[in-house]
Amino acid sequence: MTTRIEHDALGDLEVPSDALYGIHTVRALSHFPVTRSAYPHAFYRALSTVKLACAQTSAELKYLHDPIAGALLDALREMADGAHAKWFVVDPHSGGAGTSVNMNINEIAANAAGLKLGHAPGNYAVDPMAHANLHQSTNDVFPTAVHVCALWMLEDLEESLNRLLLTLQELERRFAGVVKLGRTQLTPAVPITLGRSFSTYSEAISRDRWRVFKARERLRTVNLGGTAIGTGLAAPRPFILQVVTKLRQATRLPLARAENLVDATANHDLLAEAFAIVKIVAVNLEKLAHDLRLMHLLGEIRLPAVQVGSSIMPGKFNPVICETVEMAAVRVQGDEATAARLFARGELELNAFLPLASYLFFHSLTLLSQTSDLLAVHALSGLEADTGRMRRELVAHPAAATLLLATFGHETAERVAMEMRSTGKDLVDACRDLDVADGDQIDDLLRPERILSLGFAPPQGEP
Repeated sequence: MTTRIEHDALGDLEVPSDALYGIHTVRALSHFPVTRSAYPHAFYRALSTVKLACAQTSAELKYLHDPIAGALLDALREMADGAHAKWFVVDPHSGGAGTSVNMNINEIAANAAGLKLGHAPGNYAVDPMAHANLHQSTNDVFPTAVHVCALWMLEDLEESLNRLLLTLQELERRFAGVVKLGRTQLTPAVPITLGRSFSTYSEAISRDRWRVFKARERLRTVNLGGTAIGTGLAAPRPFILQVVTKLRQATRLPLARAENLVDATANHDLLAEAFAIVKIVAVNLEKLAHDLRLMHLLGEIRLPAVQVGSSIMPGKFNPVICETVEMAAVRVQGDEATAARLFARGELELNAFLPLASYLFFHSLTLLSQTSDLLAVHALSGLEADTGRMRRELVAHPAAATLLLATFGHETAERVAMEMRSTGKDLVDACRDLDVADGDQIDDLLRPERILSLGFAPPQGEP
């Protein structure tokens, strides 16, 4: 591998000749090789877009001049579309409040712009500091890019939840007439329909979709223009007043400059709140996936076989999609707790731990979007219900005698339940043999609309 020599305040280092990053990134790769994790591609695009808005504002205010301005703007537009992303390599577990990440993107932008002017990487006719980072600080650029990326990813999650919701609503309609035993504390309780069970999942995911929308509202204010600690030091006032407008135009997001830039630089409770809101999606996905596994175990539903289930047992298929969803949901809940600790660790005017906290947020958003789609496509879409088995198990269990309460009273219902328990008779036979009700009356009690009616109509004259 051929190299070039670059210099910074700490000395000289070798940099790969073709690399669009430079010495600051090389130092970060040496000092922060903790996990070799990577930020999502969307964050690279978000950072590039923030840099583009800054460069556009500086150029319009005549602080950047051609040919450097034109080359830098062209390079940043391409980067905002994803170009050169392979050179964005700093680990999220990096100290410095995101400085190394910011310098990584500055070096890529400077070298990409230099190429357009005919210069080899490392020439820095376009300078990472003087040009790519003009009127900026890591402390306003990095948090702003986090908000932009999170807004994009939350929109993706909202779309994934909408697809999941539509799938659940279809199952709710399809199974509206399928009666089954309800269960409390993992034991048989009173009758319900499978459709009504799926309605609970639909409602929960519908609320999640609304929650994600509210989380996006929390992140619309940014601290861009505040520079180091929110006072705007080293940035001209017209730049501070105009740059968020440029960013709003570039992202087509409803962004606004925070009223108190010092507060928005020091505190990230809005990100903490958004992550906490999103965590509830994980809670509901875990509940849904776990319930599907239980119903599959009970034989009420059959989840589609998608993977061979055993290396030794032929013909075994496991509910692996639901297991994947549960694992992802638990991971998200744990990462939210970790991120909350990191958000709380900000000291005075800055939070040095935002790089990892934001990475955990992004990773969780990716997990939730992907597992929502997995659940809809590979588990729910091919789900089948064993309607005959559910009805047989319902009438065979003494809990079904609860259906008799409103019509025949508690004493009769208890007598039927004990007859079923002691003899093994089902509800129909026990009622017939005790001269309580015939088969037609039991069928009437088992009608879905009867089971789902909200209480019973009292006799005329009663309150």
